[in-house]
Parts: sequence; C-alpha cells; structure tokens
Amino acid sequence: MHNKTLKIFTISITLLLCFSCNKPEKKITNSIYIKAINDFNTDRDSCRIYFELYRNSKNIDNKLLFELKANSLYKELEFNKASNLYLKAANMHRNNSKQFKLLLRAANTAQMSHRLKKCDSILNIIKTHRQIKSNHLKAEYLGVKGIIFNRRKKFKKAISYLDQSIKILKKDSLNRQYIFYLNYLSMSYYKQGKIGKASEYLVRSIKLARKKNINYILINQYYKLSKMFRIMHKNKYALEWGVNYYNIASKLKLKYDLWRASDNLGIIYTTLGKKDSSETYFNKAINHAKDTKRKQTLAIAYTNRGHFYKMNNKYKKATKDLQTALNIRIKNKIYRRNLIKNYIELADLKFKKNKIDSSFILLKNALKISSKTKKSKNLEIDIYKKLSDISFIKKEYKTSCIYLKEYNKLKSILNSKKQNDILSKNLIKFQTKEREIEILKQKTKLDKQHNTIILLIIVCFLLYIIASLIYRIAKKKIIYNKLLLKKMEEEYNKSKALYDSQIIKPENNINTKDIETANIKDIILNKLNDSMENESYRNPEISLKSLASELATNTTYLSQVINQNFGCNFKTFIQTKRILWCKIQLDNKTNLSSEQLCFKAGFKSTSTFYAAFKSYLGKTPTSYKKSVETNI
Repeated sequence: MHNKTLKIFTISITLLLCFSCNKPEKKITNSIYIKAINDFNTDRDSCRIYFELYRNSKNIDNKLLFELKANSLYKELEFNKASNLYLKAANMHRNNSKQFKLLLRAANTAQMSHRLKKCDSILNIIKTHRQIKSNHLKAEYLGVKGIIFNRRKKFKKAISYLDQSIKILKKDSLNRQYIFYLNYLSMSYYKQGKIGKASEYLVRSIKLARKKNINYILINQYYKLSKMFRIMHKNKYALEWGVNYYNIASKLKLKYDLWRASDNLGIIYTTLGKKDSSETYFNKAINHAKDTKRKQTLAIAYTNRGHFYKMNNKYKKATKDLQTALNIRIKNKIYRRNLIKNYIELADLKFKKNKIDSSFILLKNALKISSKTKKSKNLEIDIYKKLSDISFIKKEYKTSCIYLKEYNKLKSILNSKKQNDILSKNLIKFQTKEREIEILKQKTKLDKQHNTIILLIIVCFLLYIIASLIYRIAKKKIIYNKLLLKKMEEEYNKSKALYDSQIIKPENNINTKDIETANIKDIILNKLNDSMENESYRNPEISLKSLASELATNTTYLSQVINQNFGCNFKTFIQTKRILWCKIQLDNKTNLSSEQLCFKAGFKSTSTFYAAFKSYLGKTPTSYKKSVETNI
C-alpha cells in the first residue's frame, strides 16, 4: 500500500506540472498514455491508476483506453477480458506495428486464459500480417509463439522459437523483449530438466533486468535462480541468491515474496545443517504468511515447518504444525492433493507415536478425498498399502487382505497407464524421426537432380547389368527349387500310395535288431518320411536338433540323410515341404487366405512365406490361386 500511494502521489504531481505549464489537454492525455505504457514495461503495479487517470481526462481516444484497460485487467489476472480488449484496440488502430503488437498481446492473454482455439486463430492472423517482415517484430512474434508453446508444455518447440527470437534481438540486448524471452528460455530448459543451461540463461536475464530496472521480472528471477541452485545442490549460490531475494522483498515490502523468500531460506539452511537459522526463517515464513492473509500460503508455511521438526525428531511440534495446516486446508477447502498429503504425513507421525487407531482414522479420511480426486492415484496406492499394514498390526487380517487387493489392483492399472504413455511418447519420437528422414530423402533427391546426363547413363547401365545377373541367379534358384519340389511331390505321392495299400510303418525307436538288419541311414530316412507324413514340418518351432531327438538320432546323421537323399540342407528341406503343403492346399481349392496358409504351413512371418513361394513356383500365392481357378 505504501508503494502504491507513493506512485499515485508522483503521478498526480506530474499531471499538475503538465497543467501548470499550460499544455493543451490533448498533449496531457497523450503524456498519461506514454507514461502508462512505459510503466507497464518496467513495473506493472500502477496499471489501474493510469487507466483511471486516462479515463477521467479529456479528449480520450477509445483504442488507447481499451489498451490501458486491458493492461489493468492483465495485472488483475483477468486474461480473457484483457484478450478481448486487446483485439478491440488492434482492430481500431491504423498503425500497423502497433496493431501487430496488440495482436501478439491478445494471443498471449488468450493462451493464459486457456482459450487455445482463439489463440491459434489470432496467431494465424498475425502470420499473414505484413509487418512480420520487420526483424524486430518477427522476433516478437517468434518469442510470443515460444511462450505459448512453453505454457502448452511443448518445451522443444518453445526452445526453438525462443532461441530464434533471441538470435534476432541479440544486438539490442537491453531490449525488454530480449530480457523477457531469455527468462522464458531458461524456464523451458528448467522444465526439460536441463537446470545448468536454465541457470546460465537466467543469470544473463537478471543482469540485463537490473540495468533496465524491470522489477516485476527481477523479483521472481531471484527466487527461481535460488531454487535452481538448490536443486543442483549448490547451496552456497542458492543461499546467496536467496538472501538477495529476501532483501529486495523486504525493501519493497512485498508480503507474498517475503513469505516465499523466508521459506526458501529455511529450506536452504536445513540442507546446510544450520538448525537454528532454518527454524528462525520458518518462523518468519509463518508470520509473513499471516500478513498475506492467504490461507494456502499459511498452510504451506506450517507444513514446511512441520517437515523441519519431523526431520529433527521433534514429533510433538511436527504434529502440531501439520495439524494446524490440515485444519486450515479443511476450513478453506484448499487443493485436495495437498490435503491428502497432509493427512498421510499426520498419519505417519501418529503411527511413529504408536497411536495406531488415530493414524488409521486419518488414512481413512485421506482415502475418502483421494477417491474423489483424479490426479491422486499415486497417493491412493500409498494409502491402501499403509491401511493394509496397520490393519495387519491390529490383527484384522480380512480387512488387511481387502486393502492389499485394492493396492495391487490400482498399482497394476497405474503401471499399464505408464507403459501406454511411454509407448505413445516413443511413437511420437519415431514419427518425428521418420519425417526427418523423409525430409532428408527429398533434399538428397533434389541434389541428385543436378548431376550430369552421362553419370545417369552409366548408373543405369550398371543397374541393368546387376539386374540381369540377379535375374539369372534367381532363375537358376527357381529351377533348382522347382526340381526339388517335384522330387518332394513324387515322394509324397509314393508315400501316399504306400499308406493307401496299408503298409505297416516302422516303429519310432531304432532297435538293435533294425541296426543289424538294415542300414541306419535308411531307417532314419524312413522315420524322416514318417515324421513328414505326420506334417511335423508345420511346427514353426521345428529345428534340426528337435527333429533329430524326435527320430532318436543325432544331428550329423540327420543332416547327412537329407543332403544325400534330397540334395539340400535342413532349412530348404523344411521350406520345400511347407511350400508343397501350400501348393496342395491351393490345388484343392482351399478357402484359406494367404496369411492363414502362411501360419498354418509353419512360417513365422508373411514376408519369408511370400519370398519362398515365389522362388519355388515363380508366382505369388494369390496369383497362383487365380491360375488354379481359371484352369479348372
């Protein structure tokens, strides 16, 4: 209040001086507008005062009035109304650069009020604006786009846009927009988890903000930088910036910032192990939180002090603080997730004091609230686990089992959700990489077009030679495969005829009598034919080892038998059998599709099936099926 009254006093003196100088009324109103815009760029607390002064002065311009009203609404966090007024002012302006800047503000405020469609439509209007050719305004456009993507949590895009705008504005380093975009770039890196880079950009932003006296950015920057150093475990730097933040907050008598600064210092001192100083700052934080008259901040202050007491094994004081925080949250209906956390923390303390019943009641209350909130599934899981443990201690085994079941159920759901999220993220990454590859391919194609005709002819000639060689090799392979298939077919027909004439099959195991009477390899061949008759080749997991064990022989004997009798290795032998089975099925006009045939024959993938079928019969399964149908 003290600062505001000082501002009103200074503004009124300047206006009186303007009147005393016998300046025309139009000039006075214009000077109020200029002063208001300059103050909006450095310190936004006087927005409302300037708007009232401009409205009460004579010869007012409606478009300027709308802009000042939008500025005051922006300060009061009424972003949707501010966006509408910025749009109105932009439509009324004839000056293109001013119109462009107002449209940017309209887009920014629309995003802040979560009007995404409105924001995108304004950005599309800005994109077609002719003023975008100007480097400075282009930088502003890219910067605002970066800020919008930052708020939408698309940090990669935000970084790229903000980086572009900073590169354009680098020469004019004391520009307010340059400082502002540096600040947002640091925040984007911070959200990505790159805290080192974020701190570098933030330090640069602070140095420039000091030179330009941009207080509304500067105060928050001190806190952010202190927090960053705290996360990086650089406690000396965290303390240094934290003290700076506290001094500025106390100078300007900002109640909310004083609470935040003292709370931050309390946390830093606890990590440094200075218990007395941390306790004093936590006490200060509570006093400053009371001054702000914000119930949420007061609850946070009590919880933080409670955590401090809990760390130092002062359980009585910790329970007292956490209980007061809980009472404040229950009274004022403050954010359910924090309320649940408060309940859990209190329950833990009660459990440590062996007050099991009171701990159980607190956890039950927490469970009631967590079931109503969507974003507290992790906490709900934790509650169920603790409830099952307590009920087990109480020897209530049935209830313990019920809570344990619920715990397992929720945990499995949450794990599946996490996996889905990871898969979707990986898919997005894969798609982006694919797009990048496609773009690179197109670029290489364009580059290749510049080559000479002679090189193209040589390449074509070489390709022709390679193609003819491949064709000859493929033709030879097809001929060889066809002969093998015929051999197999003949063998199949012979074995079928033998089975029709009811010839007794040989036994599965090779006996000593068989070895004495007949050659081992003949027995293996008979047994192999027998196994193939039973369509063992249709098993997708079949291997030389598994077949050898089935025929009660070793792999060397079996591979020798296949090579001697069929003139091929085991793999081609099985593949041929499978293709033969498919051919018979197609000859008999089967209703099975190509895919069904593939998997029923024993192939693991359709690609290998199609390749094998074409190499043996010189046609695809579908074309072969059509040829069978047309012939019959």
